[in-house]
Amino acid sequence: MPKLFALLFLCFFAIASVVAEEVSFQVFPEDPLPGDEVILEVTFALEDEEAIFARRSHLGGRPTTLRWDYPDAFTAIGEESPAPRAAELGGLEEFFHFGETTFRKILKAPEEGDLSGTFAVKAEWVRVDSTGRFHVGSDRWEIVTGTGEKAMVAEQTETAEGAAAKTRESYPLGTIVVSILLGFVGGLILNAMPCILPVIGIKVMSLVQHAGDSPREAKKHGWVFTAGVVVSFWILAGIVAIVQAGGTALGQGFQLQNFPFVLFMTSVIFLLALSMLGVFMIDIGSGGYQKANQLAGKKGYSGSFFNGFLVTLLATPCSAPILAGAMTFAFTQPPLLSFVMFTSIALGLAFPFTLLGHKPQWTKFIPKPGPWMEYFKQSMGFVMMVMVLFLLTVVNALRGGEAVVWTALWLWILGLVAWIYGAFVTGKKRSTRRKAWAFALAFLAIGIFGVLEGPLQWRLGNAEWAAERGYTTEVSEEMVASTKGGGVISWYDFTPDRLETLLEREKVVFINMTAAWCATCKVNERVAIEREGTRELMEEHGIIAVYGDWTDQNEAIRSYLDSYNRVGVPLNVIYGKDRDNPTILPELFSQGRLHTALREAAKSFE
Repeated sequence: MPKLFALLFLCFFAIASVVAEEVSFQVFPEDPLPGDEVILEVTFALEDEEAIFARRSHLGGRPTTLRWDYPDAFTAIGEESPAPRAAELGGLEEFFHFGETTFRKILKAPEEGDLSGTFAVKAEWVRVDSTGRFHVGSDRWEIVTGTGEKAMVAEQTETAEGAAAKTRESYPLGTIVVSILLGFVGGLILNAMPCILPVIGIKVMSLVQHAGDSPREAKKHGWVFTAGVVVSFWILAGIVAIVQAGGTALGQGFQLQNFPFVLFMTSVIFLLALSMLGVFMIDIGSGGYQKANQLAGKKGYSGSFFNGFLVTLLATPCSAPILAGAMTFAFTQPPLLSFVMFTSIALGLAFPFTLLGHKPQWTKFIPKPGPWMEYFKQSMGFVMMVMVLFLLTVVNALRGGEAVVWTALWLWILGLVAWIYGAFVTGKKRSTRRKAWAFALAFLAIGIFGVLEGPLQWRLGNAEWAAERGYTTEVSEEMVASTKGGGVISWYDFTPDRLETLLEREKVVFINMTAAWCATCKVNERVAIEREGTRELMEEHGIIAVYGDWTDQNEAIRSYLDSYNRVGVPLNVIYGKDRDNPTILPELFSQGRLHTALREAAKSFE
């Protein structure tokens, strides 16, 4: 709550303004000679009690970034930036630069050839004034060597905002239209991705249940399912807009970094699986059986809507070809355009089911309703149990094995309550139902207060949970490589400083940005990365492997994803000799594609 009040305070008192503090750009020397060391220098002359952010903040401040541009003949040999200083803002520890702050880019002039050219820098920063207001600034300068001319290409702009500075780019109408179409295609492709396969049984079960409906009923259920997908995407878009307006950068799959959400989804899917196995009954789409009964028909529509909602919750953490760019675009646009993008993706995801609803003749290969449907439903229950196991691996990644044990106990209690409901409430006489409800509520209370509120402490953040038990959530600073999750590749844990150090070794560096909840990531690892052939290839060429685990929130990984215009994982990057132009692998790739890219990067050093 203190963080929330601090955030609201800053946002409430933010007012529009243009501030002209001194920011300068210089080149030394302006007329370099062959072999000279050339320094590009940007200086912020800040007033007392003012500062610019040095790191991404809890309250929305972005780190000061500089994008240098210089002639190809010059070689970068180093950078210098001031050390950040910690200070409290809004009750939180943040890191800033104070006073006169200078950043430098150090270049080496060529020994011969044309030394004339244009040196430029684009600076972006968030300044905090003495009243606590945030001011988002950007500027670009150019200096042409040989003339000493300094040209201001874009006027310095700085606008006051609350603690939620988020860069929004303007795009032409054609680009927006293409992005919306790509969002639809990306959502369509998502149906074939590994992350959606564990829940495909929900769609199939609904399709089977409505196979005997009239064409009109089939169309209705198709549109209701679509509505469930679209509304759930709207809710997701609303959450993204609200949270980002509050100063927190979100990425695709952010909901599975939240333990309460993972616990909620695990519980829902576990109950759904028990229902499919016949432990108790949840009608999520049985309108085809009881069309004559109006109430049951309503339940059927609500079931189709729920199916769409659940499929969305389980599918959105995943990435797919084309979808990655569309999601990045959606996460970085103003709320209205973001909603349009999320709607486009939702329509693509729901399109196959909607199409089948309008073309019921395409389902003629499905046998007529009969006893087999009950067996099919039970088999889908086991498919849903696989999803429960998958989510337990996410629990393990977020909070460790202890949390898995307590979560399993909570599921056991939940299963017992469901069995009591199914065996002694449904269809029983009133006195029996009362006793059954009493037992069910008693066991549920034990689960809530004895497990959730007790040892599981489900309300705590992941870092707080770990701190209370003496676990460390920090990446070790030791330069040690080790295998992950029983794999065969030796990985260095990702940190920005470590990556810079490893890139200096003049070897191929392979980056694997992944997460325990990312099914596509796990497929890539099992099929292509964590293989003996890949390990042998890496050893042969001395390839360095770096592992970034985004299962839980990690600002360093968030910034790295931002640098490649990504809002989610997987992101697999291969650095060859040209470090500024690495190879970015597709979201889903084969071992052959990975090996080809690694060999090409290795050849660049020959």
